Amino acid sequence: MLSAAITTIGFNVAAYNLDYADTNYSVWLEDYSGSVRHDTALYLSGTDGIKLNGAAVPLCYKMTASANVMPLEGLWRVIVNEVTTSQTATLEIIHNEAAALNDGEIWLELEYPVTGGSAQFARLTDKSNLLATPATQTTSSADWDDGLSERANSTVYAVGNIIKSSGSPGSAFICTVSGTSAGSVPGGYTSAADGASITDGSATFKAMRRQKLQVPFTAAEQGVIRARAVLAKSNAVVWVASKLAVA
Repeated sequence: MLSAAITTIGFNVAAYNLDYADTNYSVWLEDYSGSVRHDTALYLSGTDGIKLNGAAVPLCYKMTASANVMPLEGLWRVIVNEVTTSQTATLEIIHNEAAALNDGEIWLELEYPVTGGSAQFARLTDKSNLLATPATQTTSSADWDDGLSERANSTVYAVGNIIKSSGSPGSAFICTVSGTSAGSVPGGYTSAADGASITDGSATFKAMRRQKLQVPFTAAEQGVIRARAVLAKSNAVVWVASKLAVA
């Protein structure tokens, strides 16, 4: 396994199903721009994930950009599309950046059949014109708390721990200052807005920001389409839903 970050441009490592058991979802992509790895602790609530021997394994893909100024390309999501009318492809994301991400920092790339009677494909993106002011990606209210533990009283939390609170269903709260939680639930958790910080005893938690990447398209023919997130903000960490939604 890798013991250090990759420092050579153009060199990359891709590992799939690298677990010693029969898990079929292990993914680790690593290159100069950062890493993409599966994460079974934080994930989009519901049926998002993968099947393993008939059982659902909920997961997402955690994108961790390096300090190098080079876009980190995410994992391709591939589906068979049977619709030739206007649709929108959507990938849900969640992160702990100081502000909402814009389409110059993260975007969705989509490949689809663009010409009837031809094998020609086109690539679309929600990234604005390079000369235009970047636009903030759409906010989301998707639930991300299914796999998280409920906040506990008088408990030691470390930076990076992620919890949920019944006062704000669907939200995920990440510890930004380590410490011991209060003896009762602080009121700040109730209906906390994304990005809000909550002082909890000697610890501090922040409501993670939920957004979604979307590209409208009209496929000229039925067939395979694929999409991926691309992260271009240095040192950013973004959790991306495992499934591409098309509707």
